[in-house]
Amino acid sequence: MNADVSIRDVAARNFVGVTETDSVNGAAKLMYEDDTSCAVVLRGSEPVGIVTERDVVGLIAEDGDPMNTEVSVVMSEPVVTIDAAESLAVAAERMGTETIRHLVVTAGDELFGVLAADDVLAARSATAPVNGEPTAGDLVENGGMPVADDRSQPAEDATYDPQSICEVCGSLSDALTDRNGQLVCDNCLDV
Repeated sequence: MNADVSIRDVAARNFVGVTETDSVNGAAKLMYEDDTSCAVVLRGSEPVGIVTERDVVGLIAEDGDPMNTEVSVVMSEPVVTIDAAESLAVAAERMGTETIRHLVVTAGDELFGVLAADDVLAARSATAPVNGEPTAGDLVENGGMPVADDRSQPAEDATYDPQSICEVCGSLSDALTDRNGQLVCDNCLDV
């Protein structure tokens, strides 16, 4: 991931804001209309929580009534925030540590926007190497020397890590090997 890209460059400035007393159904409608996966719960201009698609689905799965349930019942709190000047790498790490998919972005004491895990992935894809060309981050990591890397074709018998799913038996494996275009575990190498 390009270390030079800041959250300010990719965070959504327009976001859905709701209050704690709004209905979950009303929040879901706003999220749907705005094509977003979360709404920031505001008390005045202060973010006090966040409600996500998963929160709405969880309420419905538990036979809750989204029409008559207030956002305060399903929202996640306290809000996990990050400064707009931080890098995307820091945001990705925070999301992983907190096991969340959304961060409320601030600039000083002001609410700046929302950063979703999808935004981080999209930015990463946009800064990924093209046709095996190294990125600026690759050059820095390798002391300024480009590294030959043809990512379009896996090496014969390439091993993959960390844990993934074997495409033959479906088991979780620490190491997979590319066999005829499939990632397979050691048990399935001869299949």
